[in-house]
Amino acid sequence: MTTPIFSKLLPAGAFKVADASDIAETANAKIMTAAERQAIAQNGEDIEAEAQSREQAFSTLAAPDIIGGSYPVADIATRDAIPAGRRAAGMRITVLGDRDYVLGAGQGNDAWAPLATDAELRDADQLTDGTTKVVMRADERSKVATIVRVFPARSPYADGWIDKIGYPILATPKAGGQSVGSSAPALNIYSVFPGRTSAFSIVDRNGRYLYGGGGASLTPFVDTSGVYLDTGSADIRVAGPVGTILSPPTYSAPLLKWRDSHGGVRERRQFSTIPWTLYTGCSRLVFLPMYGQSLSVGYASGALYTTAAISPGRALMFDGGSRPLAGPTWQNGVDNARILDDAQVLTLVDLREGLTNNFGETQLSGQAFRLASAIETTSAMVFGSFGIGGAPIAALSKGTQPYANLIRSVERAKAMADVLGVAFELPFITYDQGEQDYGSAYATYSAALAQLQSDLTADINAIRGGTDQVRLVCWQPSSWTAVGYWYATAPNIAAILDLAIANPTKFAVIGPQYWSPFYASDGIHMTSHGYRVLGEYAGRAMALLRGGSTTGALYATAASYSGGTLTITFNRPLVLDTALVSNPGQNGLRLFSGSTEIALSNITVSGSTVTCSAASAPTAGYQVGIADKGTSTNNAGPTTGPRSNFRDAATDMASDGTTHLYNWACTQQIPVAIS
Repeated sequence: MTTPIFSKLLPAGAFKVADASDIAETANAKIMTAAERQAIAQNGEDIEAEAQSREQAFSTLAAPDIIGGSYPVADIATRDAIPAGRRAAGMRITVLGDRDYVLGAGQGNDAWAPLATDAELRDADQLTDGTTKVVMRADERSKVATIVRVFPARSPYADGWIDKIGYPILATPKAGGQSVGSSAPALNIYSVFPGRTSAFSIVDRNGRYLYGGGGASLTPFVDTSGVYLDTGSADIRVAGPVGTILSPPTYSAPLLKWRDSHGGVRERRQFSTIPWTLYTGCSRLVFLPMYGQSLSVGYASGALYTTAAISPGRALMFDGGSRPLAGPTWQNGVDNARILDDAQVLTLVDLREGLTNNFGETQLSGQAFRLASAIETTSAMVFGSFGIGGAPIAALSKGTQPYANLIRSVERAKAMADVLGVAFELPFITYDQGEQDYGSAYATYSAALAQLQSDLTADINAIRGGTDQVRLVCWQPSSWTAVGYWYATAPNIAAILDLAIANPTKFAVIGPQYWSPFYASDGIHMTSHGYRVLGEYAGRAMALLRGGSTTGALYATAASYSGGTLTITFNRPLVLDTALVSNPGQNGLRLFSGSTEIALSNITVSGSTVTCSAASAPTAGYQVGIADKGTSTNNAGPTTGPRSNFRDAATDMASDGTTHLYNWACTQQIPVAIS
């Protein structure tokens, strides 16, 4: 694994006493939270009394029994309290009544007390009076190696131990870091975190800096291509071109801050150099954003279906939530032009669904559920939905604020990967949109979607480098007949599939949505259960694509007419299913030209072929429609909306244990070859 910049420590002699500016920045730099600091202040008197009690206990010990002085960090680097080379005959560890540990006399080197087990180190109650276990810490008052309680340290920068209050007391750098030198003190160490000008610093229990190392030097600068951090070995781009810089960027660990103005808007910008704690073996961040309109952001889902984190530690989101733009007060239609605040994408946390006004469960947890087992464990996944409810494609295209927000999220995810020292990957953007363009002409929508993909590819490649296409993995919405839209057909939905067939490196189709039994009462949106299942479909499709296969979408590859028989060939074997999806008439097929339709009968399925009898012979220009027409004012869904009865025999089941993840025939209009 590449070593993150901020885990590298300097060798002995590189530490320095912090200056006033270091101390002034502790609020931004320390790992310990405000609540933890407050808890220390509240317990200050108890801590003081405890220290006095220890001092009194030590004073009762015979002078020869006490090993005085402090031990350098480099020498106390393991759970052995007495460093190798400093062990004198008769030394031992004694547990006092208040569970302090004292180095004393009593055993020879050949009878060393055993190391405390991990379980014992996590639970001081297991170490009773009289226990002889090897532990460590130099007490701040007695200057004797003593401790009340120890655990593995929580610091993402170093491995070590923490005291009973929960603060690291001793630390050694994580893999790839250098040794902490013997000039670092063994006393008064309560918290370990990046210093203002260093990669490693130490504070006392009041949050004051004691020492800081030189570490990696970070210098912010601005040029025409954006705001950067110079690490001494690489330039990390934190933000692209940002208009006018109102205040120069300054870095005070862990935040880079600046102010800029663009488009008449002033912003307070910030970026954290501590976005997340890498797990062991993680070498890549895979960013998987979602875009579109209301079904992409979980509108009208009701109570959450997914109430726990999916794959904690690997499936992540920005700290602003699954919909980072939303925030606690966001309202659809009111805040559609809101700029994505840096505070919403400052760090990474476990992916969790949340409720914001009428927005609830997204498709993201379902995606994570399917991808967690499909993507290599060395890769962490970052999810986020950046759609806008009710937005036509024109309101999501380049030049709009939602588009700029999506690009900013990519920029932020890439910068996070860079400061963590891992690779960055953005293989797809999941796209669920089209409802607000149901009335658009086929060619108009097709051209707009192709342009969106082209712009996203160009702008994202400018961030991540390379020339790869950014593939849009698209749903086909199925609600054009519902009240609010009132269309019988929606040619733009067929255009989505045709783009994917013609441009497989740029587009892919997951499938239609008419099969879902989880539509909300409005016949347009989904319940939370429905969004979860849509996500699982999308996650499966992305896993297949990333593995070099296709999404599994089911569609017709040819249609022909000869001698009274219409033959439709699909890309895989079919099942005719009227149980899960009711027959809308002619099993969802039609033979048409404009408003003229020819009746079909005797519909049969054999392998990947559908045959049927046509009431009359079609002429040039006729097409076959599949799941492309319904009754205006009808809700979407498996018994009411535009639909077909054709599916494949996929064996996958959703995580609910009851929903089959069949691939249903896509909405399609295909020309008929006549012979």
